[in-house]
This record gives sequence, C-alpha cells and structure tokens, in this order.
Amino acid sequence: MSYLSENCKFSILRSSEDIKGFSCGDTPHQKSLKDYPAVLIGRLGVSEKYKGLHIGSDTIEFIKYWFIDPFNKTGCRFVIVDAYNSPQTISFYINNGFKVVFSSEEQEYRHIKEAIALKTRLMYFDLFSLTKL
Repeated sequence: MSYLSENCKFSILRSSEDIKGFSCGDTPHQKSLKDYPAVLIGRLGVSEKYKGLHIGSDTIEFIKYWFIDPFNKTGCRFVIVDAYNSPQTISFYINNGFKVVFSSEEQEYRHIKEAIALKTRLMYFDLFSLTKL
C-alpha cells in the first residue's frame, strides 16, 4: 500500500461541473484538507485498427503538457481518469505515469458505498512531477 493511495481523495460528484478537485497527503500539512483542481479525461479509446501506434499515450502526453503550459490558465494540479477496471487498461495508465487513488479494489468499493460491481478504478497523474519546483 502506498502512502499516496492511503491519503488521497477526490471530490466525486455526478457531473463534470461538480468535480471540485483532488486532495493529497503529500501536500503541506496546513493545506492537506483543501481541494486541488484537476482535469478529468472522460473516456479515452483507440480503434483496434490503430492500437499499438502509441496514439493513446501520445494523447495523454499532449494533455499533460497542455495543462502545464504557461499560457494555460486553468491552474490544474492533477489529471484524473476513471479507468475501466481491466488489467490491460490499468496497466496502460500506470505505464503513462498514473497511480491508483485507492490502494485496493476493496478500499475503492467501500468508498463508493454502492452495491454494484467495481467497473472502473479512479487514477491520477500529478502535473507537478513535470515542472521544476
């Protein structure tokens, strides 16, 4: 279990307008209860015809750098995705630098508090890792 997985959370609501941000345990103590802005990748898919050409990874890389560009005034700290809960999809996002928010499916399942199968996993990428602090 990673420290980040145990100490990070999203403000999860039902529409994109309601997503407030992301709170993470590695932020300064005085700011640990505040939310941080995030951009959500709603769904990312690549046609079977084009799989293996790095189109998905290139798209994610573009999104990451677009949100740290000095002319981008969104102020986003994180890129988040609610990835399909399959080994191939989770592996794709991990290979692109994302981390799971919850350290286990059971922990995430308890968080959503619904009696449904866990079809997706919440993942994040910290844009600060691309900048010089």
